[in-house]
Amino acid sequence: MPTIDATNAGTVYNWGFTWIGATWTSVRDATSGTVQLTSDGTDLGVNDYIARGATWWLVHRVFAAFDTSGVSIAPSAATLKIYGRANFGSHNNADFFVVRGTQGTGDPAGADFDAITGWDTSTAADGSGAGDQESNVTKYSAEWVNGTTAWDESDYNEITLNATARADMASGAALYICIIESVHDLRDVSETHNSVNGMYFDDDRDKEMQIDYTAGVAAATDNAIFFGSNF
Repeated sequence: MPTIDATNAGTVYNWGFTWIGATWTSVRDATSGTVQLTSDGTDLGVNDYIARGATWWLVHRVFAAFDTSGVSIAPSAATLKIYGRANFGSHNNADFFVVRGTQGTGDPAGADFDAITGWDTSTAADGSGAGDQESNVTKYSAEWVNGTTAWDESDYNEITLNATARADMASGAALYICIIESVHDLRDVSETHNSVNGMYFDDDRDKEMQIDYTAGVAAATDNAIFFGSNF
């Protein structure tokens, strides 16, 4: 089964304290953030920490690219594999979707915080669903629901990629993905605790984010030869 390792993977996050004016809306609806590129692991999801009498909003989104220039026919199956990491403060409890990203060809940049196909910046969040973006994005997977499937902190977590993702693997030189927490971030429901999963991007300790796929088969063509016919 062929495997494609991730390139240009990282987290873009935005955060702010309420005591300096940050709100759920200002953090979640930001158009830029801070980049975290690390081989030591990162986080995906939403944090709502209450410390020293102040709330700290923190939203992480993961972006990655995969070189699919060698894929000319849509695979018959594909699996995104993410190596989990212990996250003691958040207990690895986030639900998420893999969706189509619009980031550039290099490493994720701060401006990529909302680099998601269909993301509508005119739809303002209110923490109660007014800014729900679920119907706007292009989903590459079903929703990963913790509790239905537990996040593995010491092995690969496998997410099945759908037909849209597989078609995109064959249609361009790269597949661009965003992994976004679904219950709060995507659907605009303000967090009341923490919903975060730890993960690795590392390529030095065999923990690289990767896609395994089954090569597709070219459609058959009709090459029938007619004998004894008069034209």
